[in-house]
Amino acid sequence: MKTYRAAIIGCGWRSTGLYGGWRERFGPSSRLAKYPFSHAQGFVESARTEFVAASDFQQETLDRVQKDYEVPAEHLYTDFREMIEKEKPDIISIGTQQEQRAEITIYAAEAGVKAIYAEKPMTSSLAEAEAMAEAVERNGVAFNLGTNRRWSPGYETARDLANGGEYGDLKTIITYNMDPIFISGSHWFDLINFLNCDRRAVSVQATLTQGGDKFVGDVMTVDPGGHGVVQYENGVTAYCLTTPRGSEQEVICEGGAIYMVGNGSEWYLRRLGKHADPGKAGPGSREEFPDFEATSATLAIIEELVNALDTGDPTTRGGVRQAQASNELIFAFMESHRRGGQHVELPLKSNLRLQRDFDPQSEEYRPDKIRKVK
Repeated sequence: MKTYRAAIIGCGWRSTGLYGGWRERFGPSSRLAKYPFSHAQGFVESARTEFVAASDFQQETLDRVQKDYEVPAEHLYTDFREMIEKEKPDIISIGTQQEQRAEITIYAAEAGVKAIYAEKPMTSSLAEAEAMAEAVERNGVAFNLGTNRRWSPGYETARDLANGGEYGDLKTIITYNMDPIFISGSHWFDLINFLNCDRRAVSVQATLTQGGDKFVGDVMTVDPGGHGVVQYENGVTAYCLTTPRGSEQEVICEGGAIYMVGNGSEWYLRRLGKHADPGKAGPGSREEFPDFEATSATLAIIEELVNALDTGDPTTRGGVRQAQASNELIFAFMESHRRGGQHVELPLKSNLRLQRDFDPQSEEYRPDKIRKVK
């Protein structure tokens, strides 16, 4: 079978780090994911891709990529445009900050790259997100955003249970950690959309708990924290909270609830009301969550892009419009706060953008987490 050429733009820890994955980062009880974790590891482990080139503005970062992944120096670039022109990759991954992501995506799509794996969050403005989506669709590019829980068998099972009818209609989704809303909240906005089968959100009401005073005109100068409520067209309400509980969720139906605790370390169900077992004490009978095997979301994302290249069908699970929908919720939170906590209707019209004023930093490299490529 054909092997596809893969290249990386922005070689930070998430895109090229040598880590074992969620089990090493969050403990052996986590059932979220397994190795490979970084984009580069995924390209190396996949039988259908070859990691051939990389681009980063820092030479020291490129030197590490050369050492860790044995990419020859002549295939390492400080200019991503030059890399795309010379290497002609089939797939690129974009691991830069979101302020640069739209520019790179649009250039790559126009230059003939047919599959893109972009880190989250999607962009730093609504206008950029629309331009990015339009370029991807116009050029027939397969696109996945790195909101990895969308590819978790556990969350897929939770979605199917919540929407399958056994526990009645889905009513409420709660997520417990939205701080900060770009780097962290982007995961949870995408997840609540996914758990509600990507139905359309119609309104948001939110407050920024950190960074609410950092607007300079239409510019937000930090990645803020916040909490709020998202209302969907099918009547489902999502409560997006910032609490010490961290990365946990509840999915509540008329007759049952699904709990995802400790960032994937515990999953269980409770039947409620008439659905509960009357022979068991308490407000509802607790049940075991269906068993599932942890997989590598990184590898699943890559393999989906490979399938799109094989078939010529760019449709993916984390496509550019799904990415745009969760990205819109980030800006709706900020816009609601800026309007004094008012409800804002979706689709949102806003000129807000994120533009942080900081010097470029070296990638986060953790020697104590190293796991060499096989």
